Amino acid sequence: MTPIEKFEYRQTWLRKHGGHSCTLHSDLENQALEWCRKNIKPETFHRYTDWPYQVTWLFEHEDDLKAFMLVCEPRFYNQEKI
Repeated sequence: MTPIEKFEYRQTWLRKHGGHSCTLHSDLENQALEWCRKNIKPETFHRYTDWPYQVTWLFEHEDDLKAFMLVCEPRFYNQEKI
């Protein structure tokens, strides 16, 4: 799959259902990104920073989200915004 095909594929599922999401503390972004690159296809996840110290992760498949959330301690996920 070419880079543009990956981009278009990702945009399709993001528009269609928005994906399955969680937030993660930004200190763990590199660890989380490395896990995603090793374990799931790059076109099936997306991340963006929406608040200081938090990164929102979106996944096409709920099973990928569940596996992702086993990577770090639960206290670092879905923290309240301050």
